Amino acid sequence: MTYTIVLKEQRAQIVVKELNNGSKIVTEPDGDGWVKVAVEINRDYDILALYHAGMEARVQMENEWKTPVA
Repeated sequence: MTYTIVLKEQRAQIVVKELNNGSKIVTEPDGDGWVKVAVEINRDYDILALYHAGMEARVQMENEWKTPVA
């Protein structure tokens, strides 16, 4: 099954890379950097991979918050 989620582009790239199963970014980033991602969930392992991708994306988000904005 395919589900659509909305994420910031950098986090979406992490999710697509981690899932490695046909999931893909389906829109260009909007003015705030959000994209739609078609997430393929075809087996139990895909759910586990999505969880781990989310954890990796969270780490990336926390690192963004720690980085001072010029």
